[in-house]
Formats: sequence, C-alpha cells, structure tokens
Amino acid sequence: LSRMTNLRQLYLYHPMYLTGTIPSSIYNLTNLLSLTLSSDFLSGTIGTEIGNMRSLTSLNIAINAANVDALGANLVGTLPTEIGRLIYLERLMIMGAFLPGTIPVEL
Repeated sequence: LSRMTNLRQLYLYHPMYLTGTIPSSIYNLTNLLSLTLSSDFLSGTIGTEIGNMRSLTSLNIAINAANVDALGANLVGTLPTEIGRLIYLERLMIMGAFLPGTIPVEL
C-alpha cells in the first residue's frame, strides 16, 4: 500500500479477512481523499499517524458490534487529537467501536 502514493480512494471491506490493527502503511497514503475500513475483526487503536492523512475528506470505520463482545474485536482508546489536522475532513463515521471520552476540540 505504501507505494500507492497517488491513490485517492481506499475501501477495505471484508468482515472475515480484514483483521487486527489498522495497518501503519495506510497512514502513509497522504494523498488519500476517502478511507473506508469495515470489518468484524478490527482491533487496537486509531493511530496518531492519522493526522498525516491531511487530504482526507471522508473517514469511515465500521465494526460489526455483534462481534465486539463475542470475539473481542474492537477499536479502543480515544479518538486521537491528531485527527484535528484533517482540515478537509467533511465526513467522519466511526461505528461499533468503543472509544470513550470526548470528541477532540481540534475537530
């Protein structure tokens, strides 16, 4: 993924095969306008490197909430303040994740 520097849209959707943490190589796609990650098995945190993706206008992360308790898959932690660097962000959708705390004032 890190070699695809001109990529504008990335949709990764597969409930069974998109597993684990968000790959760090995604955060290097600095020309990306739209990112959608949808899976039953995403876990870990949203990395602070999200702030490097300054061209993003749309960020969508969805986890099947039915599997959060049953499978232990879930994004955790807080929404990183670095998300405030996404000055072109028009749409932010995070579903099925347990991200306690407040929405960063940087947004």
